[in-house]
Amino acid sequence: IEAKTADNGDTALFMAVRHGYEPTVRLLLDHGANIKGQNQQGDTPLLLAACYRHESTVRLLLDHGAKIKGQKRNGDTALLLATRSRHESTVRLLLE
Repeated sequence: IEAKTADNGDTALFMAVRHGYEPTVRLLLDHGANIKGQNQQGDTPLLLAACYRHESTVRLLLDHGAKIKGQKRNGDTALLLATRSRHESTVRLLLE
């Protein structure tokens, strides 16, 4: 599950999160995918889900223990990324 699938360090979990494939994300998490991993840009699965406006995936990741205060190398948080993408429901979810 943790084998890198792209030059930027993305795993299958990162790719499923980026594209909003929630059933695949759930399957990968249920089979031990690393929810805390980072790719070469410093993204975590939660940061990607927030950036790409995948609210249900954000919720799923939080339910599986994703750290809400995680940051990219530049200091961006999931809340900041959701705010920048103007996705109000994800912002509210992250503030809960």
